[in-house]
Order: sequence, then structure tokens, then C-alpha cells
Amino acid sequence: MKTLFILLISLLFFSKARATIWTVDDDGTAQFIKIQDAIDAASYGDTVYVLNGVYPESIALTPGISIIGENNDSTFVLGTIEENNIIEIEIGCTVKGLNILASNNNINIVNGIAFGISSLTPDTFDIKIRNNKIVKCDHGIIILSNNSANKYLITIENNIIQNNNIGIDLFYIDSIEIANNLIFNNSTGINIQESPFWRYDWDIRIYGNDIENNDNGINLCGGRVTKSSNSPVTTIFDATRNWWGTTIDSEIQNTICDWEDRKVDYNNWLYAGVETPIERQDNGIHRNNILNNNQWNIYVGLDIGSIYEGKEDIINDFHLYNNYPNPFNSSTQIQYVIKKPGHVQISIYNPLGKLIKKLVNQYQRAGTNKITWNGKGDNNISVPSGLYYYKITYGNMSTTKKMIILK
Repeated sequence: MKTLFILLISLLFFSKARATIWTVDDDGTAQFIKIQDAIDAASYGDTVYVLNGVYPESIALTPGISIIGENNDSTFVLGTIEENNIIEIEIGCTVKGLNILASNNNINIVNGIAFGISSLTPDTFDIKIRNNKIVKCDHGIIILSNNSANKYLITIENNIIQNNNIGIDLFYIDSIEIANNLIFNNSTGINIQESPFWRYDWDIRIYGNDIENNDNGINLCGGRVTKSSNSPVTTIFDATRNWWGTTIDSEIQNTICDWEDRKVDYNNWLYAGVETPIERQDNGIHRNNILNNNQWNIYVGLDIGSIYEGKEDIINDFHLYNNYPNPFNSSTQIQYVIKKPGHVQISIYNPLGKLIKKLVNQYQRAGTNKITWNGKGDNNISVPSGLYYYKITYGNMSTTKKMIILK
């Protein structure tokens, strides 16, 4: 069977004289035993085919490399405890047909597929994540950006994403398609932070997905999603033609939380479930099955960190500065000033409000103070890439800022 598979892929790419196909098999019958060794040998435009087997390794793709598994039921890539990301992807990459799974001693610690967009990333690129199974990770797929100038298309489609803390986690993403995925039994199915849906020149399409039996289905966090704190204009959030499991207004609204005073239109639902896959939809969240999520099918919230973004906070008798560097890899420094002696507490939280690390909890003298966070939680384990909040409490006052870890 494996010989036939190698023959088929060789015939498929025979006409591509400049591209090379590298094969990986854990039983030693192919060119490589380890996936990373094949990636290291490959060049831009090459494809790495992974035959059925178990591969306990973390993988770092280089630009333009495609990695394709023989079967997403039986081509396992297991996350190792030494790394925070099972697969790190780059521009122009395709990841397809893999069963990406945190190992038993590493459940909900590592990320499944991770990608970070920075100011050094080329302006135009694409990424494809298709036909994978991603299970028992902290973030099934996490994509971060601190540069809105890029023009790109990220495609996440036909994946099974289950039993993760966050199924798909996006930060500051301008152009993405999340289509025809099965997303279930996660703490949060899709977490979207700081991504504006209403901008005519930005392209965010979420359609044809089954988002069921999560604690929260879709979490929309950030002023740029619905209403900017700097421009308090009422906007219409486009989430229509979805199936909520009922056609009764009150039952639908009971599963949707919008705690700001906005006009949000969820009323154009379907009268039957969505049969997937479906064709490409317009911007917004359309024609998904979003039902039976324990807390909310959709939660629309305002990111408190965005209120003060881009400037230091001056709250009565203390100043909180932006951490530096931000984004950061291994450590970052937080500086603050208190004008009078008092009790200070500084804590780190993840986007779901879970306490990660208590950095400071003591009485301090007046003056300038600095504290360094090494990116580890109270359990002394490094946290995965993603968005985090640091909150300072001084007396009965507090303020919050955000920071990004890119690894």
C-alpha cells in the first residue's frame, strides 16, 4: 500500500521538474525516518509526503514547503514536551492530511499549528491548513500578527479540531477563510481578537463549519471587531444565515452575548441545519451550524486592553508603561511608577481570563519599579505563543495592557 502511495504521488508531480518530493516513513523504507530531516533537505516549492506512522517530533517548516500526510486517521505527529508548538509554519506552506496530537504527558500544553506574522514577513503570501485532525492541544491552530500592512490569504478548511483549549486562535488577522471544519469539544471553538469584520477592504470569511459542544462557540474579543473605543460608532456585525438549533428568537438570543450597546443582527437564521461543505461566502460569519455550546454560541466582547493601546496609562497615582519588547520571545520587562507607598499586585492572564502568573504581590515604596516576566506560568512551564494580559492593581485602582509571545 505504501509503495502504491509513493508511486501515485511521483506520477502526480512528474511534470513539475523543479519541485522535489521527499518521502518519510517511520519504518525506514522511505528516504527519511524523521519529518524534520526531510524538511531540512527540501527547498522552496518542494513537498514532503509523510506515510502512515507515528512521528513523536516537533516540526519547523521553512517557506514554501508543503507537508502532506497519507491519511489524517493514521499519520500521527505527536507534540513533545520540549517544544511549545508541534508544527511551526511559514509563508507559502501547506499542511494537509496529518493527525496532530499532543502526547499523553503534554495534553493542553503545546500548540498544534502555529504561525506568527511580523514586520519582516513579506507583504504577499498564502498559507493552507487542510484536512488535518488537531487534538488535545492548548491552541489547535494559533495565528498571530503585529503587522496589518500584509496582504495575504490564510485558508483553514476541512479540518477536525477537537478537545483543545482553543480550537482556532487569531490575533490581528486581516484576511482568512475558515471553512467546512468540524470544531467541537474545545473550551473555545474559534477565538478572534482584534480583527475588524466590517472593513470593506479586509476579507474574513467563516462559513460551513460545525461549531458544536464547545464551552464557547465563537469568542469575538476586541474593539476592532465591533466597536472601537476611539471611534464609538454603532456598527452591524454580519453573522447571518447560521443555524442555531432553533428558530425561536428568545432561545437564539439566550445563546448569544453582546454586552456593549451595539446593533447586532443575528436574525436571519436558517430553518434547518447547514449541509456542508458549502460554497464560498461573503465576509462575515455565514451558514455555520453553531449550536449546543455550553455557555455561548457567540460571545461579543470589548477588549479592555484596547482602550489604552498605544500610550501609557495614567490612572491617578500610578503609571503603567507598555512592556518591552512586545512582541517578545523569551522575556519582557514591565515598568510602572507609583507616587505613594502602597500594595501592588501584577498578574498575567490568558485571553479567557485564566490567571497564568502572579508577578508581584507586595507592599512597595513610591518610585519607579521594573519586573521581568520570563514567559512561564506559576507551574514554571513556558506558556505557548499567543496574546496575554498584564494587570496592575494599586490600592483600589487597576488597569490592564496586552502583550504577545511569538516563539
